[in-house]
Amino acid sequence: MAEGGEIIEGFLCPICKADLGSPKSLETHFQEEHTEDQDVIKSIKGLLGKAKKRILKLEDEDLPADFRTTAHLQDSFEVLLYEPQEIGAFRSHSEYFRIFRGSRLERYAAETNKLLIRLDKLLRDVPADPVKRKLHEQAIVPWIDDRDVKLCPSCAKSFHVARRKHHCRLCGAIMCNECSHFLELGVAKKMTGSGFGHDLSCTSFNVDKQKNTNSGALEHSSSVASLSSVKSFMDNMTGEQNLRLCVHCKQLLEAREKLKENRSQKPIISQFYERLASYIKEADEMAEVYFKMCESLQCGETAHTPEEAHILRGKLLKLAENIDSLSKKITILGTKDVENPPKGKSLQLQNMIRVASVAYLKEKLLGLSSPTEGQRINNR
Repeated sequence: MAEGGEIIEGFLCPICKADLGSPKSLETHFQEEHTEDQDVIKSIKGLLGKAKKRILKLEDEDLPADFRTTAHLQDSFEVLLYEPQEIGAFRSHSEYFRIFRGSRLERYAAETNKLLIRLDKLLRDVPADPVKRKLHEQAIVPWIDDRDVKLCPSCAKSFHVARRKHHCRLCGAIMCNECSHFLELGVAKKMTGSGFGHDLSCTSFNVDKQKNTNSGALEHSSSVASLSSVKSFMDNMTGEQNLRLCVHCKQLLEAREKLKENRSQKPIISQFYERLASYIKEADEMAEVYFKMCESLQCGETAHTPEEAHILRGKLLKLAENIDSLSKKITILGTKDVENPPKGKSLQLQNMIRVASVAYLKEKLLGLSSPTEGQRINNR
């Protein structure tokens, strides 16, 4: 902008504000007319450059040694980036992991097998009488002495008249009633595959009989004794149809049942493929019958009607839709799982099932002719 406020544009000299018309003319004018001013500008640029280098040096010294930028590192950076590197020393811990994991699995498996053996013995020849049943359980699994345990190991509450001590039937440990877990005799039978030594109806009868006997005895007893009798009676009723277990034994048995369930359960792709195979088998059988119907109608026989053939053709087309949709489901199975999508052999198998299904549909089901068309051809 000029001194009078007018805006001037062009290749202007920064000192005299003259318009030189081109960059080359401006450079020549500045070197010839403003030589002294040019020396001042160069000295100012030199001071600014030294100040900039000083500032960058101070900032570089404040950084850690690993982050300091030097000319040597910058020059050799590109060479180091693409230089091949040898693989360093490595060590596999898989064998140690297998040994460590095997010992833990063996320990848990041994404990679970012990519990199953004891459970099988408990379910064999179980006496109907509660007293004899208690002796039978103690003979198989030794119980911890009541005097050795003052607090419940699970909830750390003290035992008294209202909180009695109970024993786990599989390990003999002591716990209170609130911390007890119960295993139904029917579930226990499935776990071991053993038979019962007595009928459950006899047990129910003995419970009712004990209830009547205890009710008469409670009428003449003191309050403390009555409370103990009531607690004992209720506990006996609970234990008749179930086995009392501690939380640790219950968890081991549940873990084993869950493992059995996971092993017996088929993968989802196997379930889909079995259903697809059943659809294809059913379609083959129906198609054979349908073709025989069409041949019979074309020959003029009256064993079948066109309506029957149309109904069977509709069923075949419905099976074709089911085969097509199910094969598509198998193709996209697991593809939405970002963390563990199907790959390699699994993905190839899913795609091959789809290709085989499409080929089957094109060859067997999509080209089915209507029985009326065959009749028209014969009439002509």
